[in-house]
Amino acid sequence: MLFLDMKTYISFMFAIVFLLACSQPTHEKVPKVSEDDPRSAIINVTSQLREMAKADEAIRNEFDTVFKNRNRNAEGKAAFTAFYRKMRDQDIRHHEALNDIVEQYGWIDIERFGQQASHDAWLITQHMVHDKGVFQKKMRSLMTPGTNVDKTEYALLTDRIAVMFDKLHQTCGTQGKCQSSGDWTASQIKDFDTINSRRLAMGFAETFAEYETRMDAKC
Repeated sequence: MLFLDMKTYISFMFAIVFLLACSQPTHEKVPKVSEDDPRSAIINVTSQLREMAKADEAIRNEFDTVFKNRNRNAEGKAAFTAFYRKMRDQDIRHHEALNDIVEQYGWIDIERFGQQASHDAWLITQHMVHDKGVFQKKMRSLMTPGTNVDKTEYALLTDRIAVMFDKLHQTCGTQGKCQSSGDWTASQIKDFDTINSRRLAMGFAETFAEYETRMDAKC
């Protein structure tokens, strides 16, 4: 009887040890991406674009303050001129870097590079205004809205090109200026009566009136 009890006890203990071993969390090792792996290039591109976009946003946030103070005195004007050159020089470096990336990989689409990288590439493109729209038009020619680029971002770029460089009426009403009164005024809009249907088609959640109110608040 003692033998049977001991045998049962040993079997029971083995069962407990087995169950405990099975219950331990397993940590699957993430395979290291070699430099020859195509994924390595994707990681490098997305990292480079993220750093460029961060620098782009940082310098433009700083520029807003310098711009507001440009007419206060001679020092404010000099600071604005110097900072504008600094921002333009950074834009040119980003222009060259993004152009090299796109020459190799095509437009930075969402499917291959992810939403963030595609947005970063668009943001850099949106701010490339130093060459009278040549670079922006080149990048836009590689975009298919809703396929390899967000539709609203495509619309924003198209409006900017129309207003800044082609001197045409914009289609979605995204471009405008703050007035001395503190209100925001949109640049000329094509077929204003149908603007909300165009905005909806391009993925904008706001009507033009709602967008205008939000921009007024920013001004």
